[in-house]
Amino acid sequence: FAPTLLNETTTEMDPPPNSDAVKATTRLNTVFPEMAHTTQYCVLLETDNFNSSVTNDPVARDVSSQLTRAMEQQELTASINGYFYLKAQGLAEYALAPFVSQDGFATLIEVQIKASMTQKGAIDYMNWLTDEAPRAHPPAPSAPIQYSTHTE
Repeated sequence: FAPTLLNETTTEMDPPPNSDAVKATTRLNTVFPEMAHTTQYCVLLETDNFNSSVTNDPVARDVSSQLTRAMEQQELTASINGYFYLKAQGLAEYALAPFVSQDGFATLIEVQIKASMTQKGAIDYMNWLTDEAPRAHPPAPSAPIQYSTHTE
């Protein structure tokens, strides 16, 4: 019973008709129809170069830059957020803090795509992203970057 429980349950619930949640969702879908069916992925970049913050690591910066450029080329990409990506656009340092771990050795890139996570496009995007992240890493044994991807 226990091993199949997760396959038979969900944490998604339909809100009651005419509730504030239904009204807000309906309004959101009317005003921003392109956001009605989106999926967010997070790419975690960690460095093992513990002599400096990831924000000062040129390898992390280059990996982030290459990966976000590749994301921008994908038709399904709706938005990208991340420390290096937003810093390049001139965002203030205090606004970038949420994209850096408390210990300073990790950062993340959030990408939102125009597809529900159960749609083939979202699954294909996740597979592409999983393959693309290691390709973005130049050979740099002094500051290796580790990747992981996460679906929201």
